[in-house]
Amino acid sequence: MSLSAIWRADFILLEGPQKFRLHITKDLTPMSEHPAQITSTAPLATIIVPSYNYGRYLPECLDSIFRQTVSDFEVIVIDDGSTDHTATVLTKHADPRLRVITHGANRGLVSTLNEGLGVARGRYVARIDADDKYRPYFLEETISILEARPSVGLVYGDVALMDAQSVEFEDPWIAVGSRSAHADRDAEGDEYLSLILNHCIPAPTVIARNEVWQEVLPIPNWFTYASVSDWFLHLRVARTHALYYRARTLASYRKHPGNMHAQATKAMDAEKTIIGTLDLIFSEPDRAAEKASLKSIAYSHGWLNAAERYFAAGRYEDARRCYTRALRYRPALLGQRASLRQLLNAIIGPQGYERVKRLRSLLSKAGIDDQVSVGRPTPIDPPADVDNPHSGQPR
Repeated sequence: MSLSAIWRADFILLEGPQKFRLHITKDLTPMSEHPAQITSTAPLATIIVPSYNYGRYLPECLDSIFRQTVSDFEVIVIDDGSTDHTATVLTKHADPRLRVITHGANRGLVSTLNEGLGVARGRYVARIDADDKYRPYFLEETISILEARPSVGLVYGDVALMDAQSVEFEDPWIAVGSRSAHADRDAEGDEYLSLILNHCIPAPTVIARNEVWQEVLPIPNWFTYASVSDWFLHLRVARTHALYYRARTLASYRKHPGNMHAQATKAMDAEKTIIGTLDLIFSEPDRAAEKASLKSIAYSHGWLNAAERYFAAGRYEDARRCYTRALRYRPALLGQRASLRQLLNAIIGPQGYERVKRLRSLLSKAGIDDQVSVGRPTPIDPPADVDNPHSGQPR
Protein backbone atom coordinates (compact mmCIF):
# COMPACT_ATOMS: atom_id res chain seq x y z
CA MET A 1 0.00 0.00 0.00
CA SER A 2 1.53 3.29 -1.09
CA LEU A 3 1.50 6.24 1.30
CA SER A 4 1.42 9.90 0.41
CA ALA A 5 2.46 12.69 2.73
CA ILE A 6 0.08 15.59 3.24
CA TRP A 7 1.35 18.56 5.25
CA ARG A 8 -1.27 20.18 7.45
CA ALA A 9 -1.06 23.46 9.35
CA ASP A 10 -3.20 23.88 12.47
CA PHE A 11 -3.50 26.79 14.88
CA ILE A 12 -3.38 25.49 18.44
CA LEU A 13 -4.81 27.53 21.31
CA LEU A 14 -2.28 27.98 24.12
CA GLU A 15 -2.40 29.31 27.66
CA GLY A 16 -0.62 32.54 28.60
CA PRO A 17 0.58 35.51 26.55
CA GLN A 18 1.26 33.41 23.45
CA LYS A 19 -2.30 32.82 22.37
CA PHE A 20 -1.64 30.75 19.25
CA ARG A 21 1.09 28.59 17.78
CA LEU A 22 1.31 27.31 14.24
CA HIS A 23 1.64 23.56 14.45
CA ILE A 24 2.71 21.70 11.32
CA THR A 25 2.21 17.96 11.02
CA LYS A 26 2.54 15.37 8.30
CA ASP A 27 -0.36 12.96 7.73
CA LEU A 28 0.06 9.64 5.97
CA THR A 29 -2.95 8.48 4.00
CA PRO A 30 -3.44 5.06 2.34
CA MET A 31 -3.68 6.53 -1.14
CA SER A 32 -1.64 8.46 -3.65
CA GLU A 33 -2.97 11.87 -4.69
CA HIS A 34 -1.67 14.38 -7.24
CA PRO A 35 -1.67 17.19 -8.04
CA ALA A 36 -2.95 18.08 -4.57
CA GLN A 37 -3.51 21.80 -5.05
CA ILE A 38 -6.83 21.75 -3.25
CA THR A 39 -8.12 25.12 -2.16
CA SER A 40 -9.86 25.72 1.15
CA THR A 41 -12.99 26.82 -0.67
CA ALA A 42 -15.19 23.93 -1.77
CA PRO A 43 -15.84 23.84 -5.53
CA LEU A 44 -19.27 24.20 -7.03
CA ALA A 45 -19.13 20.67 -8.44
CA THR A 46 -17.17 17.44 -8.22
CA ILE A 47 -16.86 14.97 -11.08
CA ILE A 48 -15.75 11.46 -10.11
CA VAL A 49 -14.06 9.28 -12.74
CA PRO A 50 -13.52 5.64 -11.75
CA SER A 51 -11.03 4.01 -14.11
CA TYR A 52 -9.60 0.54 -14.47
CA ASN A 53 -7.34 -0.10 -17.46
CA TYR A 54 -9.06 2.57 -19.54
CA GLY A 55 -5.95 4.60 -20.32
CA ARG A 56 -6.81 4.55 -24.03
CA TYR A 57 -10.13 6.33 -23.41
CA LEU A 58 -9.30 8.44 -20.36
CA PRO A 59 -7.77 11.41 -22.26
CA GLU A 60 -10.98 11.98 -24.20
CA CYS A 61 -13.07 11.73 -21.04
CA LEU A 62 -10.88 14.24 -19.21
CA ASP A 63 -10.86 16.60 -22.19
CA SER A 64 -14.66 16.59 -22.17
CA ILE A 65 -14.60 17.52 -18.48
CA PHE A 66 -12.08 20.34 -18.73
CA ARG A 67 -13.97 21.82 -21.69
CA GLN A 68 -17.07 22.42 -19.61
CA THR A 69 -18.61 25.88 -19.85
CA VAL A 70 -18.64 25.94 -16.05
CA SER A 71 -15.12 26.05 -14.60
CA ASP A 72 -15.67 25.87 -10.84
CA PHE A 73 -15.24 22.14 -10.25
CA GLU A 74 -12.82 19.47 -9.08
CA VAL A 75 -12.14 16.17 -10.82
CA ILE A 76 -11.39 13.06 -8.80
CA VAL A 77 -9.96 10.24 -10.91
CA ILE A 78 -9.74 6.94 -9.04
CA ASP A 79 -7.23 4.66 -10.72
CA ASP A 80 -8.48 1.34 -9.42
CA GLY A 81 -5.28 -0.70 -9.72
CA SER A 82 -4.82 -0.23 -13.47
CA THR A 83 -1.99 -2.15 -15.14
CA ASP A 84 -2.03 -0.19 -18.41
CA HIS A 85 -0.70 3.33 -19.07
CA THR A 86 -3.37 5.12 -17.02
CA ALA A 87 -0.78 6.57 -14.63
CA THR A 88 1.16 8.06 -17.55
CA VAL A 89 -2.00 9.62 -18.94
CA LEU A 90 -2.75 11.26 -15.61
CA THR A 91 0.73 12.74 -15.19
CA LYS A 92 0.22 14.64 -18.44
CA HIS A 93 -2.70 16.59 -16.98
CA ALA A 94 -1.39 19.52 -14.94
CA ASP A 95 -4.75 21.13 -14.26
CA PRO A 96 -4.91 22.02 -10.53
CA ARG A 97 -8.54 20.92 -10.44
CA LEU A 98 -7.47 17.32 -10.98
CA ARG A 99 -7.08 15.05 -7.98
CA VAL A 100 -5.94 11.45 -8.38
CA ILE A 101 -6.51 8.55 -6.00
CA THR A 102 -4.49 5.46 -6.84
CA HIS A 103 -5.28 1.95 -5.61
CA GLY A 104 -2.42 -0.51 -5.43
CA ALA A 105 -4.81 -3.31 -6.37
CA ASN A 106 -8.19 -3.44 -8.01
CA ARG A 107 -11.02 -3.03 -5.48
CA GLY A 108 -13.97 -3.00 -7.87
CA LEU A 109 -16.49 -0.40 -8.94
CA VAL A 110 -18.70 -0.53 -5.84
CA SER A 111 -15.82 0.18 -3.47
CA THR A 112 -14.51 2.87 -5.80
CA LEU A 113 -17.88 4.62 -6.03
CA ASN A 114 -18.33 4.56 -2.27
CA GLU A 115 -14.89 6.11 -1.87
CA GLY A 116 -15.26 8.74 -4.57
CA LEU A 117 -18.70 9.91 -3.49
CA GLY A 118 -17.51 9.94 0.11
CA VAL A 119 -14.59 12.34 -0.48
CA ALA A 120 -16.26 14.66 -3.01
CA ARG A 121 -16.23 18.29 -1.82
CA GLY A 122 -18.45 19.91 -4.42
CA ARG A 123 -21.95 21.17 -3.79
CA TYR A 124 -23.07 19.02 -6.72
CA VAL A 125 -21.53 15.67 -7.61
CA ALA A 126 -21.49 13.71 -10.86
CA ARG A 127 -19.68 10.58 -11.88
CA ILE A 128 -18.68 9.33 -15.30
CA ASP A 129 -16.83 6.23 -16.44
CA ALA A 130 -13.45 6.80 -18.03
CA ASP A 131 -14.60 5.52 -21.43
CA ASP A 132 -17.52 7.95 -21.71
CA LYS A 133 -17.58 11.70 -22.27
CA TYR A 134 -19.66 14.78 -21.55
CA ARG A 135 -21.13 17.40 -23.80
CA PRO A 136 -19.50 20.80 -23.03
CA TYR A 137 -22.71 22.15 -21.51
CA PHE A 138 -23.33 19.23 -19.12
CA LEU A 139 -22.56 21.10 -15.90
CA GLU A 140 -24.18 24.34 -17.02
CA GLU A 141 -27.43 22.64 -18.00
CA THR A 142 -27.78 20.47 -14.92
CA ILE A 143 -26.50 22.82 -12.21
CA SER A 144 -28.81 25.59 -13.38
CA ILE A 145 -31.74 23.23 -12.77
CA LEU A 146 -30.52 22.25 -9.31
CA GLU A 147 -29.92 25.89 -8.39
CA ALA A 148 -33.40 26.94 -9.52
CA ARG A 149 -35.28 23.96 -8.04
CA PRO A 150 -34.24 23.24 -4.44
CA SER A 151 -36.67 20.32 -4.13
CA VAL A 152 -34.90 18.40 -6.90
CA GLY A 153 -32.26 15.99 -5.65
CA LEU A 154 -30.95 14.58 -8.93
CA VAL A 155 -30.90 15.66 -12.58
CA TYR A 156 -30.34 13.50 -15.64
CA GLY A 157 -30.83 13.65 -19.39
CA ASP A 158 -30.33 11.75 -22.62
CA VAL A 159 -27.20 9.95 -23.75
CA ALA A 160 -25.80 9.34 -27.24
CA LEU A 161 -24.27 6.03 -28.27
CA MET A 162 -20.76 5.99 -29.77
CA ASP A 163 -18.34 3.29 -30.87
CA ALA A 164 -14.76 2.58 -29.84
CA GLN A 165 -13.52 5.23 -32.28
CA SER A 166 -15.82 7.89 -30.74
CA VAL A 167 -18.16 7.94 -33.73
CA GLU A 168 -21.69 8.62 -32.52
CA PHE A 169 -24.26 6.51 -34.34
CA GLU A 170 -27.41 7.03 -32.28
CA ASP A 171 -28.45 10.28 -30.59
CA PRO A 172 -30.23 9.90 -28.31
CA TRP A 173 -29.84 6.23 -27.51
CA ILE A 174 -33.47 5.17 -27.80
CA ALA A 175 -33.12 1.83 -26.00
CA VAL A 176 -32.36 3.59 -22.70
CA GLY A 177 -35.94 4.82 -22.66
CA SER A 178 -35.33 8.16 -20.94
CA ARG A 179 -36.85 10.22 -23.72
CA SER A 180 -39.86 8.01 -24.42
CA ALA A 181 -40.60 7.78 -20.68
CA HIS A 182 -41.09 11.54 -20.58
CA ALA A 183 -42.68 12.14 -24.01
CA ASP A 184 -39.67 14.13 -25.26
CA ARG A 185 -40.21 16.88 -22.68
CA ASP A 186 -38.48 18.11 -19.54
CA ALA A 187 -40.09 16.57 -16.48
CA GLU A 188 -39.84 16.96 -12.72
CA GLY A 189 -41.35 14.74 -10.09
CA ASP A 190 -41.52 11.47 -8.21
CA GLU A 191 -39.96 8.61 -10.22
CA TYR A 192 -39.41 6.10 -7.44
CA LEU A 193 -42.13 3.62 -8.36
CA SER A 194 -41.42 3.79 -12.08
CA LEU A 195 -37.69 3.18 -11.51
CA ILE A 196 -38.46 -0.04 -9.65
CA LEU A 197 -39.79 -1.46 -12.90
CA ASN A 198 -37.82 0.44 -15.50
CA HIS A 199 -34.42 2.00 -14.98
CA CYS A 200 -34.30 4.63 -17.72
CA ILE A 201 -31.59 6.88 -16.25
CA PRO A 202 -28.30 6.90 -18.21
CA ALA A 203 -25.52 7.09 -15.63
CA PRO A 204 -23.16 9.42 -17.54
CA THR A 205 -25.81 12.16 -17.46
CA VAL A 206 -26.51 12.11 -13.71
CA ILE A 207 -25.63 14.79 -11.19
CA ALA A 208 -27.02 15.16 -7.66
CA ARG A 209 -26.60 17.28 -4.59
CA ASN A 210 -23.68 16.14 -2.43
CA GLU A 211 -25.86 15.78 0.66
CA VAL A 212 -28.27 13.59 -1.29
CA TRP A 213 -25.49 11.17 -2.21
CA GLN A 214 -24.37 11.07 1.42
CA GLU A 215 -27.91 10.13 2.48
CA VAL A 216 -27.93 6.99 0.31
CA LEU A 217 -24.35 5.81 0.80
CA PRO A 218 -22.79 3.37 1.12
CA ILE A 219 -23.66 0.86 -1.54
CA PRO A 220 -23.96 -2.29 0.65
CA ASN A 221 -21.25 -4.94 0.74
CA TRP A 222 -23.62 -7.61 -0.58
CA PHE A 223 -23.74 -5.67 -3.83
CA THR A 224 -21.47 -8.00 -5.78
CA TYR A 225 -22.71 -7.18 -9.29
CA ALA A 226 -21.48 -3.66 -9.97
CA SER A 227 -23.38 -3.18 -13.23
CA VAL A 228 -26.59 -2.37 -11.40
CA SER A 229 -24.99 -0.05 -8.83
CA ASP A 230 -26.42 2.98 -10.59
CA TRP A 231 -29.93 1.52 -10.50
CA PHE A 232 -29.51 1.02 -6.77
CA LEU A 233 -28.23 4.57 -6.15
CA HIS A 234 -30.88 6.20 -8.32
CA LEU A 235 -33.61 4.25 -6.57
CA ARG A 236 -32.35 5.31 -3.17
CA VAL A 237 -32.30 8.96 -4.22
CA ALA A 238 -35.74 8.78 -5.87
CA ARG A 239 -37.19 7.24 -2.71
CA THR A 240 -36.95 10.58 -0.90
CA HIS A 241 -36.27 13.24 -3.54
CA ALA A 242 -37.79 14.57 -6.73
CA LEU A 243 -35.87 13.94 -9.95
CA TYR A 244 -35.60 16.18 -12.99
CA TYR A 245 -35.26 14.89 -16.55
CA ARG A 246 -33.65 17.29 -19.03
CA ALA A 247 -34.74 16.46 -22.57
CA ARG A 248 -31.33 17.02 -24.12
CA THR A 249 -28.30 14.85 -24.82
CA LEU A 250 -25.82 15.52 -22.03
CA ALA A 251 -23.19 12.82 -22.56
CA SER A 252 -22.02 10.01 -24.82
CA TYR A 253 -21.81 6.37 -23.82
CA ARG A 254 -19.14 4.27 -25.51
CA LYS A 255 -19.94 0.76 -26.64
CA HIS A 256 -16.79 -1.26 -27.19
CA PRO A 257 -15.50 -4.82 -26.69
CA GLY A 258 -13.84 -4.04 -23.38
CA ASN A 259 -16.71 -2.57 -21.38
CA MET A 260 -19.24 -4.40 -19.23
CA HIS A 261 -21.80 -4.08 -22.00
CA ALA A 262 -19.95 -6.82 -23.85
CA GLN A 263 -18.34 -8.80 -21.02
CA ALA A 264 -19.51 -12.24 -20.00
CA THR A 265 -22.26 -12.08 -17.45
CA LYS A 266 -21.51 -12.92 -13.84
CA ALA A 267 -24.87 -14.55 -13.54
CA MET A 268 -24.72 -15.62 -9.90
CA ASP A 269 -23.66 -12.15 -8.75
CA ALA A 270 -26.36 -10.62 -10.92
CA GLU A 271 -29.06 -12.80 -9.37
CA LYS A 272 -27.89 -12.08 -5.83
CA THR A 273 -27.67 -8.33 -6.39
CA ILE A 274 -30.86 -7.78 -8.37
CA ILE A 275 -33.03 -9.91 -6.12
CA GLY A 276 -31.32 -8.47 -3.03
CA THR A 277 -32.17 -4.96 -4.18
CA LEU A 278 -35.80 -5.93 -4.72
CA ASP A 279 -35.91 -7.61 -1.30
CA LEU A 280 -34.67 -4.38 0.27
CA ILE A 281 -37.18 -2.22 -1.61
CA PHE A 282 -40.19 -4.35 -0.73
CA SER A 283 -39.16 -4.88 2.89
CA GLU A 284 -39.23 -1.15 3.62
CA PRO A 285 -42.51 0.13 5.06
CA ASP A 286 -42.79 3.35 3.08
CA ARG A 287 -45.40 3.43 0.29
CA ALA A 288 -46.23 -0.19 1.01
CA ALA A 289 -49.62 -0.20 -0.72
CA GLU A 290 -48.25 1.36 -3.92
CA LYS A 291 -45.29 -1.01 -4.00
CA ALA A 292 -47.51 -4.02 -3.38
CA SER A 293 -49.17 -3.48 -6.74
CA LEU A 294 -45.76 -3.68 -8.43
CA LYS A 295 -44.25 -6.57 -6.54
CA SER A 296 -45.23 -9.48 -8.80
CA ILE A 297 -44.13 -7.64 -11.95
CA ALA A 298 -40.87 -6.47 -10.40
CA TYR A 299 -39.86 -9.91 -9.15
CA SER A 300 -40.90 -11.65 -12.35
CA HIS A 301 -38.75 -9.23 -14.33
CA GLY A 302 -35.88 -9.72 -11.90
CA TRP A 303 -35.99 -13.50 -12.12
CA LEU A 304 -36.35 -13.38 -15.91
CA ASN A 305 -33.32 -11.15 -16.06
CA ALA A 306 -31.31 -13.61 -13.97
CA ALA A 307 -32.56 -16.53 -16.08
CA GLU A 308 -31.44 -14.87 -19.29
CA ARG A 309 -28.02 -14.19 -17.83
CA TYR A 310 -27.64 -17.82 -16.76
CA PHE A 311 -28.77 -18.96 -20.20
CA ALA A 312 -26.20 -16.70 -21.87
CA ALA A 313 -23.53 -18.21 -19.59
CA GLY A 314 -24.60 -21.77 -20.52
CA ARG A 315 -25.86 -22.53 -17.02
CA TYR A 316 -29.17 -24.08 -18.09
CA GLU A 317 -30.14 -25.63 -14.75
CA ASP A 318 -29.90 -22.24 -13.04
CA ALA A 319 -31.73 -20.66 -15.97
CA ARG A 320 -34.62 -23.12 -15.55
CA ARG A 321 -34.72 -22.41 -11.82
CA CYS A 322 -34.98 -18.67 -12.39
CA TYR A 323 -37.53 -19.01 -15.20
CA THR A 324 -39.65 -21.11 -12.86
CA ARG A 325 -39.50 -18.46 -10.14
CA ALA A 326 -40.47 -15.79 -12.63
CA LEU A 327 -43.53 -17.84 -13.61
CA ARG A 328 -44.54 -18.21 -9.96
CA TYR A 329 -44.77 -14.45 -9.70
CA ARG A 330 -46.49 -14.03 -13.06
CA PRO A 331 -48.17 -17.18 -14.41
CA ALA A 332 -49.41 -15.03 -17.31
CA LEU A 333 -45.90 -15.27 -18.76
CA LEU A 334 -46.88 -18.73 -19.99
CA GLY A 335 -49.15 -17.01 -22.45
CA GLN A 336 -46.31 -14.97 -23.93
CA ARG A 337 -44.53 -16.57 -26.86
CA ALA A 338 -41.15 -15.07 -26.02
CA SER A 339 -41.23 -16.38 -22.46
CA LEU A 340 -42.26 -19.86 -23.60
CA ARG A 341 -39.47 -19.87 -26.16
CA GLN A 342 -36.90 -18.91 -23.54
CA LEU A 343 -38.13 -21.53 -21.08
CA LEU A 344 -38.10 -24.20 -23.81
CA ASN A 345 -34.53 -23.37 -24.69
CA ALA A 346 -33.48 -23.52 -21.06
CA ILE A 347 -35.12 -26.95 -20.71
CA ILE A 348 -33.78 -28.62 -23.82
CA GLY A 349 -30.48 -26.75 -24.14
CA PRO A 350 -28.83 -25.49 -27.33
CA GLN A 351 -28.44 -28.90 -28.98
CA GLY A 352 -32.08 -29.79 -28.44
CA TYR A 353 -33.00 -26.33 -29.58
CA GLU A 354 -31.14 -26.79 -32.86
CA ARG A 355 -32.87 -30.13 -33.41
CA VAL A 356 -36.27 -28.49 -32.90
CA LYS A 357 -35.33 -25.78 -35.38
CA ARG A 358 -34.29 -28.35 -37.98
CA LEU A 359 -37.51 -30.29 -37.44
CA ARG A 360 -39.57 -27.15 -37.83
CA SER A 361 -37.71 -26.32 -41.02
CA LEU A 362 -38.43 -29.78 -42.43
CA LEU A 363 -42.12 -29.48 -41.49
CA SER A 364 -42.29 -26.12 -43.15
CA LYS A 365 -40.75 -27.45 -46.36
CA ALA A 366 -43.24 -30.29 -46.30
CA GLY A 367 -46.07 -27.78 -46.11
CA ILE A 368 -46.86 -28.52 -42.48
CA ASP A 369 -47.08 -25.48 -40.22
CA ASP A 370 -46.76 -26.55 -36.62
CA GLN A 371 -47.88 -23.11 -35.45
CA VAL A 372 -44.87 -22.90 -33.14
CA SER A 373 -42.39 -20.09 -33.30
CA VAL A 374 -38.94 -21.23 -32.30
CA GLY A 375 -36.73 -18.20 -32.67
CA ARG A 376 -33.35 -18.00 -31.03
CA PRO A 377 -33.65 -16.54 -27.55
CA THR A 378 -32.08 -13.15 -27.11
CA PRO A 379 -29.99 -12.97 -23.96
CA ILE A 380 -29.98 -9.53 -22.50
CA ASP A 381 -26.98 -7.37 -23.20
CA PRO A 382 -25.51 -6.35 -19.84
CA PRO A 383 -24.47 -2.70 -19.73
CA ALA A 384 -21.36 -0.94 -18.60
CA ASP A 385 -21.81 0.72 -15.27
CA VAL A 386 -25.46 0.70 -15.01
CA ASP A 387 -27.97 -1.65 -16.25
CA ASN A 388 -31.69 -2.16 -16.16
CA PRO A 389 -32.36 -5.27 -14.12
CA HIS A 390 -35.80 -5.61 -15.62
CA SER A 391 -35.56 -4.98 -19.33
CA GLY A 392 -31.87 -5.20 -20.10
CA GLN A 393 -31.72 -1.51 -20.93
CA PRO A 394 -28.31 0.11 -20.88
CA ARG A 395 -27.33 2.70 -18.34
